Amino acid sequence: TVPGSVVGLTAAYRKAMASLSWRAPRSNGGATVTRYRFRISSNGGKSWSGWKVTGVRKASLKRKKRKSYVVQVAAVNVMGPGPAAKLKLRKL
Repeated sequence: TVPGSVVGLTAAYRKAMASLSWRAPRSNGGATVTRYRFRISSNGGKSWSGWKVTGVRKASLKRKKRKSYVVQVAAVNVMGPGPAAKLKLRKL
């Protein structure tokens, strides 16, 4: 089965940058988590970017003023992606 949701999705802020980090899911679904994928919305979740893939448990993004960013992160194993964790970022 697919892995569970990532745990502890947080953001650290430095000027216009937001650095995301998270921990591995409590359940890997019986197979090793091989990567993570994330996507970003700059309009509060009405529309989303395409999924980006990372092999590590962190990512960074540059924010613009007056935008309402939301991010989703999901763990992936050989069976596919698990449910996405969601985090609303603080506005600039």
